[in-house]
Amino acid sequence: MSKKNKSYLKEILIHLRIFTTIVVCMIGLVAYQLIQSNKHEPWPEDFIKKANIYFNNHQFEPLKTYCLERIKSNPKDYNGYWYLGLCYQNERQYNNAITQYKKAISLCLNIEHLKVLNENIRKCKEKIKNFRAN
Repeated sequence: MSKKNKSYLKEILIHLRIFTTIVVCMIGLVAYQLIQSNKHEPWPEDFIKKANIYFNNHQFEPLKTYCLERIKSNPKDYNGYWYLGLCYQNERQYNNAITQYKKAISLCLNIEHLKVLNENIRKCKEKIKNFRAN
């Protein structure tokens, strides 16, 4: 191998090391930002567990507050909208419930949950229809 080729190879290795170092630093920065963005937010399972306690004890006002806090801190988690819809549905505020269920549907990717949310909307619309008929 000629001196020119060896010099060229060394230069390529140096650039490759620099590039690798930059990529590793960028990955670290992205990971740090993800960790920071999720700081102090309960996981959906934690939220659901506490929301179920409120719901099962018919504590709808504290549940609404809890849902609004969840929505504010994590607006892309459909669970906050879903439980807020459940509160409104149980308080017979069917139009508000439908609004929240539709927001949950727009964020939800779980087919089974989408079926339940759509069924909840159907029930609310049925209640509204029955109320108007009386």
